[in-house]
Amino acid sequence: MTGTLFLYQGQEIGRVSAPPSYPVEEYKCIRSINHYNKVWQHTGGDPVALNQALHALQKVARDHARVPMQWEDSANAGFCAASVTPWMRVLDAYREINVTSQLGRKGSVLELWKAVIRFRKQYKDLAIYGQFQAIEQHEDLLIFLKEAAGGRTSLTVANLSDQPREWAFPQSFPGLKPSNLALSTSDPKGFHQSTLAAFEGRVYVSDNGG
Repeated sequence: MTGTLFLYQGQEIGRVSAPPSYPVEEYKCIRSINHYNKVWQHTGGDPVALNQALHALQKVARDHARVPMQWEDSANAGFCAASVTPWMRVLDAYREINVTSQLGRKGSVLELWKAVIRFRKQYKDLAIYGQFQAIEQHEDLLIFLKEAAGGRTSLTVANLSDQPREWAFPQSFPGLKPSNLALSTSDPKGFHQSTLAAFEGRVYVSDNGG
């Protein structure tokens, strides 16, 4: 799978979008404003249509990636001084979701992304240039193999559901075994080889090659 990895503002800490309760006045993007105004004009201000338009903005508006970065749990999320009014409203979730609270904390979204980026750099022959081969593709389970030119292979398994998922480690790939776990989204304390936690992902890397 080719492409360039990027993290948009806030994704590295798992920042959420503005809640449905946000009124249209909180949206600043010109496209958001124009869309809402156009619906108003075309429907004569129909409440149902306007509510649908606002619901759409809550899902796809660019504003969600433009709110002040949530650095800490102090006033204005540390984006600016408490005496300053930021250009957009700070999301109410900044007290629970912010950079400071996640730095160095095992299991945090920020530390997971840092681990993923380290993995990508260490195993760029696989992560960037490896050949992709799908092993299993189900609605709630994805297993695929990547092979580097030097012979090294990786096995990725991802549970795409909100429930635990049983799975069996494939035995048909030499050099790959359960002890080769290189990356996981779950806390090792609760790790169970044959059961994937809800939305858990793992990457195993073979001993050979490199």
